[in-house]
Amino acid sequence: MHYFFFQAWCTYIFESENKAKLILEFSNLLNSTTLKRLDQLIDDKRNLLKKYKSEKFRTESSYKQESDEVDRLRKTYQENAKDSETGKRKYEEVLSKDKFNNKDWERSKDRYVRSTLKLHQNHNDYVLALKSGNCHQGFYNDILVPTMLNSLQYLQEEYISQW
Repeated sequence: MHYFFFQAWCTYIFESENKAKLILEFSNLLNSTTLKRLDQLIDDKRNLLKKYKSEKFRTESSYKQESDEVDRLRKTYQENAKDSETGKRKYEEVLSKDKFNNKDWERSKDRYVRSTLKLHQNHNDYVLALKSGNCHQGFYNDILVPTMLNSLQYLQEEYISQW
């Protein structure tokens, strides 16, 4: 009976030592690879966040410039439309007079033509700026955001495949 007790005790100690060795191996493996991978993953996520923020800032500032330009052109377009309407009205007033001075008629005609040409040029610039803003928004929605999301997905899949 004493022999069985001794044998059981030896088996218990042997298995405990094996468990301790196994725990030590897993601990070393965790320290050597897993923690390094987690640190690398955290660093990559931080770098990705920095890149995302800088790209987002660049895109938003570019869009703000486009938007400001459209607003500026819209205001000048409205002003030119008013000037053109005023020039037209004055030209029609000169024409409606029974006796009109040729000099007044020439001056009002020139003002009306210049304001109309200015209005047309501003209209063209305004339309081009709107088109540019639409292209910018389309690029952002159709190309930039999907590309960034695909890059993020690729990075995540790479990390998962390494684990």
